Amino acid sequence: MFILIKYSFRNLFRRRFRSVTVFCAVGSAAFILIFFRGLSDGGYEQMAKISTRIQAGKVVISHPEWLKTRQPDKLIPFDENIRRNLQDLTRKIKPCGRIILSGSIKTESGEFNTDYIAGVNYFQEKETSDIEQFLLSGSFNLTGAIMSHSFADKTNLKIGDTLIVFTGDWPENVFFRIPLAATLKDGWSGAENWVLVPLNLLQNKLKISNAVNMISFSGGRFRDERNIEHLISKLKIHFKNTDIAISPWWKVMPMVNQFIDYHSASVWIFQIFIFFIVSIAIANAMIMSVMERKKEISVLRALGASKHYILTQISVESLILTFSGGLTGVLAGLGLNWWLSKVGLDPGIFNGGHALEIAGGTFSRRIFPLVDPAMALYSLTFIVSLGLLGGLMAGAKILGTVKLTDSTR
Repeated sequence: MFILIKYSFRNLFRRRFRSVTVFCAVGSAAFILIFFRGLSDGGYEQMAKISTRIQAGKVVISHPEWLKTRQPDKLIPFDENIRRNLQDLTRKIKPCGRIILSGSIKTESGEFNTDYIAGVNYFQEKETSDIEQFLLSGSFNLTGAIMSHSFADKTNLKIGDTLIVFTGDWPENVFFRIPLAATLKDGWSGAENWVLVPLNLLQNKLKISNAVNMISFSGGRFRDERNIEHLISKLKIHFKNTDIAISPWWKVMPMVNQFIDYHSASVWIFQIFIFFIVSIAIANAMIMSVMERKKEISVLRALGASKHYILTQISVESLILTFSGGLTGVLAGLGLNWWLSKVGLDPGIFNGGHALEIAGGTFSRRIFPLVDPAMALYSLTFIVSLGLLGGLMAGAKILGTVKLTDSTR
């Protein structure tokens, strides 16, 4: 076997230009595959997290009617004891109680409709929704409101200014004054015109206590369906014989999930196209290489080399090229994704410097690719398999045409 490998390396070095060309083609394909897969997976993970950050979560516990009607008066109990019990059950994935309303706000500049008004516990959100990382101005407190930076600009509000909040879909008309305590960077939520108010304050104004529309669980990967289903199973056991709904985020916000699935399918089509191009390149390069050695192969056959030996030699040459090129490309792609996962990639470079928007809301100022060694291993294995297939195709073709008499010419 050592002699076979040595002979294969010798043949590859004899045709350096062709070997380098195939090496670069395979390496470039592997790099593009790993980089764009990591970028798309990271982007879709952020999209799911941002779009569901307040209006859903990774998993949602709610009143059975709330998912159908989104009426804010469909409430479930939630107090500190319930929160503590759920925290013990779910470990790292922490529960947050929320009340979601439609409505509007009134300022000195006029009245403005909102995408939603949410009553949240700021301290709980600090642990689950990265709210501190997006703080742009002001500070968190238990008496003030939080808005997106763009909505604050639109309404001409500054930190400390007072706004009047009107609830639009509560059975009774409720409004109250509240100072603006902080603004968050655009990209924290998939919507733009939103207002957060302290949960206990909103409960007092609505005359409810220890009740919320939903209990949201956040933490970990939003697109890890296996872990999400495992969490749902644990919660269903905990809440058996209780009239509540336990739903994954893709059932709470199906349009976001459909958008992600559509674009994920596009990425898979792109991957298949890359694999197809790689297989053609490898097969063509190996066929051209062995056709140039037709006389050499006929000499080997005349000296007693079996078809199996020659086929194995050609396959080893193909494997060496595809494995070395594929490994180089995969490592380069993983390295770039790892670096960008730390610093992020500004999506504005793809659209003239503007923030990336999805469904009318700012998506994210930076995309952080996912580093997925498992995907890299699968891709490398598949590329090497294509290399082996290309070598076998080339070997079968040359062995079907070579004649022993060719060695005498």
